[in-house]
Amino acid sequence: MTKKLTLAAFLMGVVLILLTGSILMKNDFLHVYPPVAPKREQPGDPMDAPQDTLAQQMEGMDLLVVVNKRYPLAEEYEPVGLRQANVAVVDGNVMLIDAAASALEEMFAAASADGVSLVCSAGYRSKQRQEALYQSYVDAVDAAYADEVCARPRYSEHETGLAVDLSKEMDEGFVDTVEGQWLAEHAWEHGFVLRYPQGKEEVTGFPFTPGHYRYVGKEAAQAIVEKELTMEEYLDIEGGEYASMEEHE
Repeated sequence: MTKKLTLAAFLMGVVLILLTGSILMKNDFLHVYPPVAPKREQPGDPMDAPQDTLAQQMEGMDLLVVVNKRYPLAEEYEPVGLRQANVAVVDGNVMLIDAAASALEEMFAAASADGVSLVCSAGYRSKQRQEALYQSYVDAVDAAYADEVCARPRYSEHETGLAVDLSKEMDEGFVDTVEGQWLAEHAWEHGFVLRYPQGKEEVTGFPFTPGHYRYVGKEAAQAIVEKELTMEEYLDIEGGEYASMEEHE
């Protein structure tokens, strides 16, 4: 009796082994295995880091480049990523760096939604174009007059691709127009600041120009407007008039 039970137990063991082997072979053939978790990159791996867009690269860097009568642009300076801004213009087209162009388009759309029609009369100018413009004032009157109404080449914000003129007639009367008032209230929300505000002529070196706006990014624009600063004051740098007439020679 004992031998029979032992034999039966042995045979059952053999059957179980064969059945288990058969199942494993079947699973192996069908590749039925628990899924293996994919290897994850370690924190800080370069593959995990998002690629900066041009706008992100410009934000906090070239967006705050200062151009005034004390700080000219380098001879070799060329703005990066210029493109045409799709906005209403007085004549031709307006070129700006991509970040500024996108912000300008956004601002024009917001103004339109409020029933205000903005128009852009100037954007990027090359150094050669700025020189020709400045020289036209010199030829028409003299250098002293030219310095009052126009920046010398390399001293103009228009050469950065970050500045725009948003008035057909660049005079102080623009401040009282619907467009001028809308910009004074909302331009900072889109990253633009009034570059040459009233009462800050000795700081900026330029007369009050209510239609001239400069793109600096939303964060800087908010701080500048809330504290009623110029870019010179915001960055704590020197402004004012040209050091000497020899700087232009």
